[in-house]
Amino acid sequence: MNLSELRKQLRKQRRQLSRFTQKQTQQRILNMIRTLPEFHASKSVGVYLDAFGEVRTQALIEYCFKHHKRVYLPNICNMNQRLTWVEISQNHYHSQRFSHHRLGMREPMATRGLHVSKLDLLVMPLLA
Repeated sequence: MNLSELRKQLRKQRRQLSRFTQKQTQQRILNMIRTLPEFHASKSVGVYLDAFGEVRTQALIEYCFKHHKRVYLPNICNMNQRLTWVEISQNHYHSQRFSHHRLGMREPMATRGLHVSKLDLLVMPLLA
């Protein structure tokens, strides 16, 4: 099986997970992250919005806002196709004002962002 077929198969399996399993997994991940000293020490947290059947990141984002952390979402710059990190407010997140990238991901509507090295913590989803 080639890499493309493997990704397709794993994406299909993720999408078949029940809402209960998704919610349970989201909560387990949040519980793990909030026990990390690195999380407590961080002020700026980069988080990916869930897509394509990935575990939801909503609870983590809300937890960050509740604990006064600055939340950054990825944005692919149209000019150079580089990934930057754009700070969002709780209001921006709740209003769901996101654009859709041609790859299907939601991203904040902004033109300027930070390099990943400026973040204190980055939470990345894994394929499987």
